[in-house]
Amino acid sequence: MSEGIKTVVYVGLALFVGLIAYVTRPQTGGFNPPDAIGKPLCPKYTDATFATSLTVITPDNSMNLVKKFTVEKNSTTGVWSIPSKEDYPADAEDRLRDSTVGFLATTCTILDVIDPDKVVVGNEDEDEDSDEDSGEDSDEEKTEEQKKAEKEAEEKKKDPHKAYGVREPSLEQGGDQEGTGTLIRINDSEGTALVHLVIGKDVKNQPGQHYVRSIGSDLVYVAAIDLAKISSSFADWIEEDLLQMNSANLEEVTIKDYTFLVVGNRPQFDPRMEVTVKWNQTDSKWSLGDMLEFRRTGPEKTSLLPGEELNTENLNALKTALGDLKIVDVRRKPPELGSDLTLMGEGKQFEKMRDQASFLSLKERGFYLVEFNNGSPELMSANGEVIVGMKNGIEYVLRFGNNVAKLTTGEDGLSRFLFVRVRFNPTRLPAPSPIAIPPKPTFDAGPAPGPTTPDPTTPDPTTPEPTTPEPTTPEPTTPEPTTPEPTTPEPTTPEPTTPEPKDNGEEADATEPGDEGPQGEAGQDDNTSETSPAPKTGDGNSTGDGNSTGDGNSTGDTNPVVKPVDQDAALAEWEAERDRITRDNENAKKKWKETVLASKKRVKELNFRFAPWYYQVSDAEFKKVRLGRDELIKEGEGALDEGFGVDSLRRLQDQGLQKQGATKQGAPHGSPQGLPSGLQGLRQGSPN
Repeated sequence: MSEGIKTVVYVGLALFVGLIAYVTRPQTGGFNPPDAIGKPLCPKYTDATFATSLTVITPDNSMNLVKKFTVEKNSTTGVWSIPSKEDYPADAEDRLRDSTVGFLATTCTILDVIDPDKVVVGNEDEDEDSDEDSGEDSDEEKTEEQKKAEKEAEEKKKDPHKAYGVREPSLEQGGDQEGTGTLIRINDSEGTALVHLVIGKDVKNQPGQHYVRSIGSDLVYVAAIDLAKISSSFADWIEEDLLQMNSANLEEVTIKDYTFLVVGNRPQFDPRMEVTVKWNQTDSKWSLGDMLEFRRTGPEKTSLLPGEELNTENLNALKTALGDLKIVDVRRKPPELGSDLTLMGEGKQFEKMRDQASFLSLKERGFYLVEFNNGSPELMSANGEVIVGMKNGIEYVLRFGNNVAKLTTGEDGLSRFLFVRVRFNPTRLPAPSPIAIPPKPTFDAGPAPGPTTPDPTTPDPTTPEPTTPEPTTPEPTTPEPTTPEPTTPEPTTPEPTTPEPKDNGEEADATEPGDEGPQGEAGQDDNTSETSPAPKTGDGNSTGDGNSTGDGNSTGDTNPVVKPVDQDAALAEWEAERDRITRDNENAKKKWKETVLASKKRVKELNFRFAPWYYQVSDAEFKKVRLGRDELIKEGEGALDEGFGVDSLRRLQDQGLQKQGATKQGAPHGSPQGLPSGLQGLRQGSPN
């Protein structure tokens, strides 16, 4: 073959290779990059309600780690959950809308385009001539900043994606994450990506702007994105308030301060104190209830020592912490476990659980199922319990397990496993006591009124003489044992309607013109017969004159005997009072029943939420809630000056001096028997 032919062949091959290289070169989107400015960055994302999942992959370039977070909506139930946290329920609908609204086609547009061939286009203010300006200087004369700028320029030319931080992060832990950015993917219900971007470095001197690249394209854009709203923090996507408790309704707190440790393969139960403190909402004060302390001689019911007082500052902090207890992390419990940490079902299944992963799951987190003297299983926790009683009858039982090393929780970098159970305690919400209905009034029949008024001087065979005392009325001249003046009948003669006798009626009988001596005596007899159960006459005295003394006696307040009781009115008044009391009692009982039903419903809702999960809370919050004696009780002011040093008194008590009135009581939990498989012994008390 001649040289000319060879040359033609080589040229043809070169042209063919060049054509292949041109055809297979990375595509830039099929449009002139400058024409993209002002157009939507994510043209498919037109409505935030279309989003059904969000994935955020965040690299940690310093440790070559990557964190993936996903929140998604179940297409069947419509419930949002977090797959990376074993499908823990997410409070995501509003959060997702607020977080991703910045990517909508109507709000997020392309501000600039970076040409990958020229490295810098548009607003990028890198100095491309820095090499020429610094070329005259020797390497020794170049500043560190110049050297750094030259290195960055070379890197951008070699790998612009890496230079602008828009490399796609690798999901392989330990892989090269240098130059990677935060990957955002938003899918619709069909799994189509509405947003699929890598958000890179900040644009210099342009606050809020980032370099951005769409997955599948080599072009690097500039867009305004608030990356702080795109959180991959678990706490930002859940209902962070763990207990959802209104601390204003708190009534009392019982603290069981003990540890349950496993040394080798043998558990040790070390109880220290069980104490109840009560909160008075009206006075905003704490008071001490029952307190049981475990000493070397055994458990003793005690109270505050001389010079001691409750530490109200720590108790107030406890109350606040309960109302604001935050979830740090979660772990799903074995499906066999119920809300009270016993196996769902009857006794045989409890025996079976000792050979299952459920028991190991509990043990690893600091919880141990133990059978007591009565044979019923109960949970013992590594770091004690706190029981919170509410006014509506609800009780929260908080059991604290092992601690967990965590870089992002608490001041000391630790969190605690917590198991929560809620129950209804009817003794906290007793039924209201009904108001007693007064007895129905009764009335004496009395004599039938005659056609005429009898002569008061003539004894009436059918009417007892007014001077004849009633069997239950003592003689006026007979001294009563409790009356200092035996000759005065008024204190011992009760008036039926008027407590103090008046003299106007007696004086009228004695001085009224036309009255004779017998009438005066009759008037005196009338005065003494005021205690008689039945009136002597129907409408007046002996004269029958409406304006006379008889009329006065028949209408005055001092002579109820002659004024018959309006029985119908009295009975109607009693019936109205009876109906009112009955109605009030029924309303009170109805309200109580409604409160009980609402509380039981709330207990069911909370246990449905708590049952599947071990929670983790900050160790700092744990220390605020599960107080020991030293945190709960403090030395009062002036105690040392008065000779009541708490430390010395406590030492004396530990050495055997028992406070007067103290009584020994059994341990709050009893002595555990029949420990779970592999935990064959239990020793009560502190190890020596």
